[in-house]
Amino acid sequence: MNTPLDIPGRARRLDCRLAVIASCFLSVVAPHGASAVGARRAGNLISVTLDGKPEVVIPPTAFNCQGHERAVPDTPDVQVNMFHDAGGRIHVFAHNHLNFAFIEMASGRIVHPDCTPMLDSRLDPDPRAFADREWLTSPYTVDGKLVYSLIHDEYWGSLHQRPGCKPLDRAHGIQSCFYVAMTLARSLDGGNHFESLYNGGQSFVATVPYRFAPAMTRAGYGNPSNIIRDRRDGNFYVFFEAFDYLAQHAGTCLMRSADLLHWRYWNGTSFDGVFVNPYAASADASQHVCAVVMSQLLSSVVHHRVADLFVGVIPRPRYMGGGVALTSSSDLLNWSAPVLTMPDPPGGLVSYPSLIEPDLNEAGRNFENIDDHPYLYYVLLTGRQRTVMRVRLKLGTSPRSGL
Repeated sequence: MNTPLDIPGRARRLDCRLAVIASCFLSVVAPHGASAVGARRAGNLISVTLDGKPEVVIPPTAFNCQGHERAVPDTPDVQVNMFHDAGGRIHVFAHNHLNFAFIEMASGRIVHPDCTPMLDSRLDPDPRAFADREWLTSPYTVDGKLVYSLIHDEYWGSLHQRPGCKPLDRAHGIQSCFYVAMTLARSLDGGNHFESLYNGGQSFVATVPYRFAPAMTRAGYGNPSNIIRDRRDGNFYVFFEAFDYLAQHAGTCLMRSADLLHWRYWNGTSFDGVFVNPYAASADASQHVCAVVMSQLLSSVVHHRVADLFVGVIPRPRYMGGGVALTSSSDLLNWSAPVLTMPDPPGGLVSYPSLIEPDLNEAGRNFENIDDHPYLYYVLLTGRQRTVMRVRLKLGTSPRSGL
């Protein structure tokens, strides 16, 4: 996440030039080793092109709420995720750790219904609580009434003046003592208000098997994608970022759950990986680190029904040239080489990309399905201004050849 000081944190910022678009070919890589989700004969994502001009979805003026942290502006700081509740109202996640809700009006405008946070960040100075700055990131609901959401939690030792932590370098956006975890929240009113799910006093889901230490630059698990359900096995899947620290290698890992409450990670051969709360148990750390399935961050994953293919969205960091890339997979483990889909516009940075299907019947309650013409949603950064944008894509696919 990025802070009010414009310090890069949660997701990677991107550079892009919208004037140029690459037509691309995404060939699915042949699976290696055991497949976690099961092999299938899927179609291929053949080409991706822009199908229109970028348009504003949520202007900066719509971010007009004031939170309890007076120095923190209301601003978009997560990838856009949506779901519609039992009453048919569309909820839009496009907030920072102040967690102000958005809904889509009948006119298509997306607005704050009020300035009551869906969840208050607790700003707890104790890293054992996993409750410092908390971003609701990944909602999912089966019935539109009970909604679960993963929380991306960032513990900033420097802001809590922990001994051994260096002060924040505001000029260069350098953080130290940065500890990331994922926790879980629940809403009983269709997504209007969330509460942390406490299990033994905590809502812990995942982090690295190491306790916070001042020597950390960045450590932990966070930046979860949307939650997607695989129709074949009924399980729920989430991609998340692992930071490089001791036995844990940097990259994107994958976890799954049968009930949205209990999660296990892919350990390289199976989903038997058990997350360990380093403050609640002692364990061999090397046995509790996730296997990286992709070196780059996957911020959004959807299912293309016609091709029976998963399509992932990659926010490319600036050192890789920036922009947004797409990749495809038939099993959620083996992904095609990322291909640049949208470069950065002059003077702007693109961040927090996700794919959203506009046809509600096609998209499903949690917007986890797409057809050949989804929207690419993203946050455009120009200086200190952030605008939620979207652009229509045209996907070329070959149909599945049978299961």
